[in-house]
Amino acid sequence: MKKFVNLNNFWADQFAEIISAHGIREICISPGSRSTPLTAVFALNKKFKKHIIIDERSSGFFALGIAKASGKPVVLVTTSGTAVAELYPAVIEAYQQRIPLIVCTADRPEYLIGRGANQTINQNNIYANHIRFFADLGLPSTEILSIEKLRQVTEEALNISMNVNPGPVHLNFPFEKPLEPLTKNAKISAPLTSYRKTINAEQQKKSKPIELNSNRILFMCGWDNYNEDFTKRLTDISIQNSIPVIADGASNLRFGSRNNNLISNASAFLSSSKLRSEFQPEVIVQFGNAPTSNVLLEYFKESKAKKILVNKFGDWKDPSNSADELVESDYGNFLQSLSITGDKQNAWLNKWIIAEEKAESVKTALMKNQSNLFEGKIITELLNRIPAESNVMISNSLPIRDFDIFSGCCKKQLHVFTNRGASGIDGIISTSLGISKSSGKPTYLLIGDLAFLHDTNGLLTAANYKIPLNIILINNNGGAIFKMLPVSNEKKIFETYFKTPQTIDFSNIAKTYGAYFKEAGNWKDFASLLKKFNTKGGLNITEFKTGKTGSDKIRIKYKETVAKEIEKILI
Repeated sequence: MKKFVNLNNFWADQFAEIISAHGIREICISPGSRSTPLTAVFALNKKFKKHIIIDERSSGFFALGIAKASGKPVVLVTTSGTAVAELYPAVIEAYQQRIPLIVCTADRPEYLIGRGANQTINQNNIYANHIRFFADLGLPSTEILSIEKLRQVTEEALNISMNVNPGPVHLNFPFEKPLEPLTKNAKISAPLTSYRKTINAEQQKKSKPIELNSNRILFMCGWDNYNEDFTKRLTDISIQNSIPVIADGASNLRFGSRNNNLISNASAFLSSSKLRSEFQPEVIVQFGNAPTSNVLLEYFKESKAKKILVNKFGDWKDPSNSADELVESDYGNFLQSLSITGDKQNAWLNKWIIAEEKAESVKTALMKNQSNLFEGKIITELLNRIPAESNVMISNSLPIRDFDIFSGCCKKQLHVFTNRGASGIDGIISTSLGISKSSGKPTYLLIGDLAFLHDTNGLLTAANYKIPLNIILINNNGGAIFKMLPVSNEKKIFETYFKTPQTIDFSNIAKTYGAYFKEAGNWKDFASLLKKFNTKGGLNITEFKTGKTGSDKIRIKYKETVAKEIEKILI
């Protein structure tokens, strides 16, 4: 029996059947003509949740946020040409963070490439340096061998993205006209053999037994998505063996932990050269990614200790290139295999605890007496006043650095997200919206003015899908982070070319997208607004104007005071 179909639609439907069998449900689609076959199939299939986002760059980061929060792959669909390039920033971030994205780009047939055809570029492996797998699927066909190849290639892509080498994969779909599903231009023999899922998840990589014979061990946990098994094992081993644990602000380890050995203020007191010499370990074990803090990066680089990197994917996360060994292992399995034979050194641990507690007390006093709208206090006030189990997305540039310095440890369980893979300030709002949409938890975004301006298109997604998000906008009038760099001394060029001050009225942007907007003029305002946001829902924006509050001087004063107070005790 022969059945008439639209060839492109048939091909796209075969692809949709495969990803559905693997439990993929979230599809982000940007409008375009050449991608009509893919869009039409997903649009008419009730198994999938569709998100229509007009800006491809915003769509990419929105998908990234969904995948980060859910831990499951998200499909991106876009048309040909420059639309493909718009996805690249999100692909890079997904690559660096090993987030599974299935990037599906529509394309012209090969015979039209380089021939002046409209909206046509060379898309062949366009993301080559930041992709885990690429395949051009060729023109659609009803031949059994071609269908089997489509299935095999798609399975391979999914297996890589989800299991073997997690991260984004790219499938390029050339389509000839007619693109619309109602136009029938091919015959197939029905019924076809149904698709059957065949791939299986790879087992977690296990570590070979490792023995550490040392009296002064230090654990450093960079940003990563650490699971409950690792957190429990880390707590047990660090307490049993008197091991201090430096927890990066973006590691999620600082919130909800009962581990009294966690150190959150190391970047403050290790900024002192005198104290760095007092806190020299014999062994450093670094889990996950490199730390956010430049102070800790330098401390790691300078240390003469034996340095072991532990990474579940075997990625070398050491910018100093000074580590002695890399262990590819699941983090929990590594700790289970670890044998520590040195004497317990309570004096070693106590030194870290004393410094941590003193730094925390200096910070508490600083915040209590701080009437100015200081960025560091915005963080502590936010964390103190939002509900447990909330999501907190921290933008790159200055917010993530302040968060690492000032967030501290607390018993309240919070879920921290960042785009630290490539550390760009693009797509931050869209990523936050994806996290909020996927998790259903109260979500708070801490973002600077330039990063906000980079992604105002993301606000349209919030309006269209009524996604709740609470944005704390720190308006320090440009790129304040550059004031911390030597280029700030170049007076002739600094203001115009680096700080780039802006005079945007953000209330007008909020009004355009139907967001609630309010400037926080003092701490009482902020407390009142957060209380309102905790129950209000919707898209809310609170603006802090901090450009003239002298925050850079406060940061320096804080570190100097911490170092001085700890030196009095330990040196």
